[in-house]
Amino acid sequence: MNLEQEKKQLAGNLSNIYKALLTKLITEKKDFNTIAVHCDSGFSTFGFSWNSKHYLEKKKEKFPENDWPALKYSVSEWENIFYEYKSFNEINERIEEIFDDLYSEDLTDAQITQFFSEIVLEVILDLKKTVSGHANTFISLQFSDPSDKEIDLMQKISQLTTDGYRNSEFENYLEKIK
Repeated sequence: MNLEQEKKQLAGNLSNIYKALLTKLITEKKDFNTIAVHCDSGFSTFGFSWNSKHYLEKKKEKFPENDWPALKYSVSEWENIFYEYKSFNEINERIEEIFDDLYSEDLTDAQITQFFSEIVLEVILDLKKTVSGHANTFISLQFSDPSDKEIDLMQKISQLTTDGYRNSEFENYLEKIK
């Protein structure tokens, strides 16, 4: 197994799916303000989740202000979780095979995490190009029920995809959920 070739192909295939779904949102003039490369634990599956400005404002009316960051950044609070999930069925099956291959290569969990982190980084950077005409769209890596290591990874990916800009609201939210 050529890891670099596999990584490049997987990143390209995922980027194509995400960009197609994002283009669909833009074409349908959806009122999105947050987008996530949404993964289950340990990158076992990938999906696309998003939230709208309207939905966020509606939810804010029902919660105290100190809960607003969770409403904005917690993918479980969003309007569209694993949006168009069937678009990912084939690639998620391939990811399962890749996991088997990576473990058969005797890679450590840290090396496997690095493998998938590099893919996510490339995908998010591609998404940022696609969404460039939509100011103030927050794009991030999100995990369902993240572990502390996954929270650290979410923060690191966020910093790497924002040209060093630190989103203190997002970082404070991540620290709060640790």
